[in-house]
Amino acid sequence: DKAFDIVAEELVQCEQVVIVVGRRAVGCGKAISELAEKLGAPVITSLDGKGIVDEAHPYTQGVLGIFGLPGLESTKQIIQQASTILAFGVDTLKPFLTDDDDTQRRNLIQCEPNFNTITQEYSRSRTLVGPLQAISDGLASRLPDQAKANPMIADYYAAKQAHMAEVAQWDSVSGDYVHPAYFLTKLNSYLDETSILVLDTGVNTVWAARYLQLSHQQPVIVS
Repeated sequence: DKAFDIVAEELVQCEQVVIVVGRRAVGCGKAISELAEKLGAPVITSLDGKGIVDEAHPYTQGVLGIFGLPGLESTKQIIQQASTILAFGVDTLKPFLTDDDDTQRRNLIQCEPNFNTITQEYSRSRTLVGPLQAISDGLASRLPDQAKANPMIADYYAAKQAHMAEVAQWDSVSGDYVHPAYFLTKLNSYLDETSILVLDTGVNTVWAARYLQLSHQQPVIVS
């Protein structure tokens, strides 16, 4: 309990917190979204963490780090203005902590289910180890009432929704070709909690990272 008090107090003092979600946070999406609301913090996922949090939630901003590429420009901009990264079960922290010079630029608070997954590569101000849902719930319960949201959240969410609506209206078929963005946007409505998504290596994964909006914690398996 004391550990939760210490970390919650530190989070309140941070100017710009970004929550980052990786594959070991599976099953914790709802709790992490509720924590994000209390913090007023945007949520970004790694590629293998896609689908863990509800991607229709206004605070969920998308994927960063796709085969070494930055992913969405909006997520890169959010990370660049962050002062602290609150990471849940993330394997590769480099895209979230460093910029082009590979020097750590952001404070790290790392949450992991086991001690053997704690990174020694980057400096951490705090570390919490245990069931990630319990950690998320414990922190949320110790935070004050909902904080004022990062202003970038509303701007990027509105832009994302407008773009997705535009893509859905495209005249997609040209001869034998269907634009992948249009196809994935239409596919979203057919994916439910029983769906399992498997992504092979290649450009198709880049398209899926951007245009699939997963809302039922569907597992995503990446080659």
